[in-house]
Amino acid sequence: MSLKVAIQMDPIGPINIDADSTFRIALEAQARGHSLFYYTPDMLAYQEGRVTARGWPLTVQRVKGDHFTLGDEVEVDLADFDVVWLRQDPPFDMGYITTTHILDMIHPNTLVVNDPFWVRNYPEKLLVLKFPDLTPPTMIARDLETLRAFRKRHGDVILKPLYGNGGAGVFKLNYADSNLASLHEMFSGINREPLIMQKFLPDVSKGDKRVILIDGEAVGAINRVPATGETRSNMHVGGRPEKVDLTDRDREICAAIGPLLREKGQVFVGIDVIGNWLTEINVTSPTGLQELERFDGINVTAKIWEAIERRRGCYGPKSCLAHGDLGCATFCAPHVGANRHTRKGGCEFCARGQGDVSHAAFYVPPDRNCGRPDGALDQCRGRAPAKNNPVFSWRCLSFGQWCDASGHVGAHCQTVGCAGLRARLPPVARGAVSRRL
Repeated sequence: MSLKVAIQMDPIGPINIDADSTFRIALEAQARGHSLFYYTPDMLAYQEGRVTARGWPLTVQRVKGDHFTLGDEVEVDLADFDVVWLRQDPPFDMGYITTTHILDMIHPNTLVVNDPFWVRNYPEKLLVLKFPDLTPPTMIARDLETLRAFRKRHGDVILKPLYGNGGAGVFKLNYADSNLASLHEMFSGINREPLIMQKFLPDVSKGDKRVILIDGEAVGAINRVPATGETRSNMHVGGRPEKVDLTDRDREICAAIGPLLREKGQVFVGIDVIGNWLTEINVTSPTGLQELERFDGINVTAKIWEAIERRRGCYGPKSCLAHGDLGCATFCAPHVGANRHTRKGGCEFCARGQGDVSHAAFYVPPDRNCGRPDGALDQCRGRAPAKNNPVFSWRCLSFGQWCDASGHVGAHCQTVGCAGLRARLPPVARGAVSRRL
């Protein structure tokens, strides 16, 4: 199934096509047959109940100086798209936050990657606070005396703006450094935000590892080595990428944070690990895809799109036992009222039926079915909800347990259904699949 994909990003003209992860995401989408639309954050709008963007149909190619072609400028309704990518770079300011609020209005019927609600609530330097056992000693504060006391306890520290990015404004202060008060004064004159202070990790001289996670699973890492005389390893400020393998500690960290990332719809995430310590969880606009692909010789970006396609229900051709071949329909019924014959919020399931999917059985990917490995769910068994006003209940057919009486399986419309499902279901479920809708 070809997806309609919109990309919210900074201007595409100046990007480095050999390093930019958004370019790589667009290139892979195009190779998979998805259509692209590009707009910048300032072109996003809310208009009388509609979320719109003014931008351009986009095609991309890996040719320096000629890496993109735009169609005619047009205003679109983003609710008509299957996927919207939230890919502008920080700073994580009120402009950025406002775009997440606006995109929230179309998600999850239009899948926004990463989920804007949790991007807003879990900025990179704050999300790590949920995992104190994995992180170095960390403080978030604005009061100068509180910062001084932290440094007195821990010696050399790193001081940086809470919502900065790309290594900007990052300072190493040793125990006796007299610049803390001056830096505090400087930052206080810029904004009213707290600062983040962490114990300095000498292992940074060996590199700051960027680990890429897709839907909560680690797929690889690169090491970013600081330039001579630098403590910052960001590639924006001269850090040198190197090939590196995942360690047991890296996998332990990913196993601890992965379920939360997956639950909160953070499909593409980059975490920073120095030595054995997690320092940041980057959900806003992570980078490192192209470097990882070159070092490891794998198509990591394809894995991202596979995760998105699973969420959009694109598993290849499907058929309905009652009505025959539906092509690559999106079977999307976990949300109350989502049985209309519409692509969004919805149901292409029964294109010739009555819109009543009360006796359908669906397959939910194993990571979206309350942890049950079979993944088979029976919707509303023995119930006949009113047309266009269903009350959903879901039961794991193999286990006989209710997954969610409210009718929500996970945070998104994840379900798909197909004739081939019958072969993998227990006998009690096969009848549910075969019932005429």
